Amino acid sequence: MVRPYETADAQALSLIHNSVFPDDIFSPSGFDDYIDQLRALGAAAWVIEELTIAGYALIVPVPGLTGITELTGCIAPDQQRQGLGGSLLSGLITELRETGTRQITYHVQSLDVPAAQFLLHNDFFVEHEEWLMVRESQPIRMDMRSKNKFATKTYPRGTAVPLFRHIYKQSFSGLPWDQPFAEDEVSDLLDSAEDLLFLTHEAETVGVAWIRANVDGTGVIEPLAIIPAFQNRGLGRALLTSAINVLARRNVKRIEIGAWRDNKRAIHLYQSLGFRRHKTITYLAYNLP
Repeated sequence: MVRPYETADAQALSLIHNSVFPDDIFSPSGFDDYIDQLRALGAAAWVIEELTIAGYALIVPVPGLTGITELTGCIAPDQQRQGLGGSLLSGLITELRETGTRQITYHVQSLDVPAAQFLLHNDFFVEHEEWLMVRESQPIRMDMRSKNKFATKTYPRGTAVPLFRHIYKQSFSGLPWDQPFAEDEVSDLLDSAEDLLFLTHEAETVGVAWIRANVDGTGVIEPLAIIPAFQNRGLGRALLTSAINVLARRNVKRIEIGAWRDNKRAIHLYQSLGFRRHKTITYLAYNLP
């Protein structure tokens, strides 16, 4: 039987989750809080139960991509290969047909893992691949020949949020990696207005980098955007250099940035500033009929 998640399920599901994902441990109350937090973002959770609870599936809307949701979940190791995963997947697909969802995604680091093989066997396909690239957090000397042509600045939140969305739309609209942000999504995810680093060129704002310093000592730059009319002028390099230097001053240990494997221009820029591929993430997808 596939049914919606209830708080009383947290005890059993936290044990199942911890056995499948030992690097991501939850207490029962922590698991329930995790589900509640994602539900507040529009997520839905289902449980499969036969004689006992056997597993769960969680569907989370992808920010900025209407109708696209990301799947996570698992089946208890001692109850795998008994058709329960297929029943759970079939049940949630049936539920999602009534919600306007048009695609389910799931990401893996290897197509050889059982989850990937299971999904490929159940009509998922490889949608795209992304590279996670990393570099040590060391400052970079700015190119002084071009320094007088641009400046980086931050703005108060009320200015920064709509300006970020404007530049993002100009930079990525129509590209495969476009993932537009609603204003409330930016506001919810933005810890500080100083995390949006804007690039100005001759008094015009032409680019933005969203930077984050995580509690684990990792810095993240995502996204980095230059509007098309100002691309191919070295401004992307200037903005990325500035973002790296700001994160270095925040004492992060290493910096991460992501790129679609097909985005050769971005990958070349990142590599030229010391980023190297750390892992490849493959996104599988299922299109709802």
